[in-house]
Amino acid sequence: MSAISSERDLSRHTFRWSSFWHRYGRPALVYAVLMVMTTLFLLPFYILFRNAFMEKAQMTGPVWQWLPIPPSSIGWVSIMKKLAVGSSPFPQVYFSFTNSFIIAALETMGLLTISGMAGYGIARLPGRLGRWVFGLVLGALLTPSAAAIVLNYLVVNSLGGVGKLWGVIIPDLFSAFLVFIFRQYFLDFPTELEEAGLMDGLDAVGIFWNVVLPNSTTIFIALGLLSFVGSWNSFQWPLFILGQEKTMWTLQVMMSTFITAQTINLPELFAGAVITTLPILVIFFVAQRYVMEGFRYTGIKG
Repeated sequence: MSAISSERDLSRHTFRWSSFWHRYGRPALVYAVLMVMTTLFLLPFYILFRNAFMEKAQMTGPVWQWLPIPPSSIGWVSIMKKLAVGSSPFPQVYFSFTNSFIIAALETMGLLTISGMAGYGIARLPGRLGRWVFGLVLGALLTPSAAAIVLNYLVVNSLGGVGKLWGVIIPDLFSAFLVFIFRQYFLDFPTELEEAGLMDGLDAVGIFWNVVLPNSTTIFIALGLLSFVGSWNSFQWPLFILGQEKTMWTLQVMMSTFITAQTINLPELFAGAVITTLPILVIFFVAQRYVMEGFRYTGIKG
């Protein structure tokens, strides 16, 4: 009897511990991990905005200051004085912001159009042909972008695109990653809608523009936001193409001028970084719901 009673007590104790773990322990662990990850994610933004309102001595001092008290505007005043372009009434930041927006907007529209149609076409290719074409896309996805940068530069230079915005835009109008994501999405797209469009007399292009596209706005918005952010933050390729034309610089190229071999003006650097980051933060927080919903329907988990 004592052995049976001990087994029952042990079983009851195990059950209580398991119930406690599932009810309190696991959620507490999940929230703790999420808090740590959130802190690590927000830490660069905290440092960015903190340093943007500090003087250099405050940033590099031996005592860490959690907040810029008192806040300093030296970086903001200095950056506006330095960004003037000769006798032009517009500062360099105006040209750089405009160029960045034009490049990001046109690249995003081109990427969504080309990659969306390519992904849809690959998803509808029959059998072995579809697998072969998809294998080529995966091969392009695995190829480092830096491996093609010299070849792209030679082609753009031969076409007279160096120093022009279209020289930055054209080579970036194809993305194997976006084609892959669109292909995954369209594999699960209901073919009944396409059959209805076919019965109405639409061809393949008409079905895509009039049936598929209006019913896929979520994934297009999500990937459009990611494409816009990637183009906005691009530095190396715009530097190669636009480096000699000051009025054609993007914001990222302009920011690189604050770092020289002799000095680094930290207040200007962080103030400029806030200028380049704010538009992206606003766009992301306004449309983050579409980003999450878009990836939920692509077959990518996590």
